Amino acid sequence: MYREDIHAANELQNVSDVINDITDSCDSDSLQPQLRDFLMAVLQELANSLDPTIFPLRLTTDQKENFQSFLGSLIQILIVKLRNEIDENLATNIVQLVVSLFETNRKVVHGGLLIIHALIIVLEKNFECFLG
Repeated sequence: MYREDIHAANELQNVSDVINDITDSCDSDSLQPQLRDFLMAVLQELANSLDPTIFPLRLTTDQKENFQSFLGSLIQILIVKLRNEIDENLATNIVQLVVSLFETNRKVVHGGLLIIHALIIVLEKNFECFLG
């Protein structure tokens, strides 16, 4: 089982590295629609991971939290890349998803903090409306 965990973690890291390389090399103006579609797909995957009736993987609590943190790191990168595309409606939906992530895990998790950090960077003082 331990080897499987290491293999899965390595695969997730490889995917993350490739996505980071791709997003770093993107001409953000020409690829904005594709990056936004990708952001929406990753947000949906995070939402699915909160519902055991939808989420297809059988993971331990720690594995699931690591998977959610991985998705949070991708979402963080995409939010920063798409800073001009993040409107109030999308930001509100993302914040609600992060709150659900915290509530489902019954604690503040790393992936959610990464997402909130990206929103604070992108929205700057406009993020204050989400406090409270």
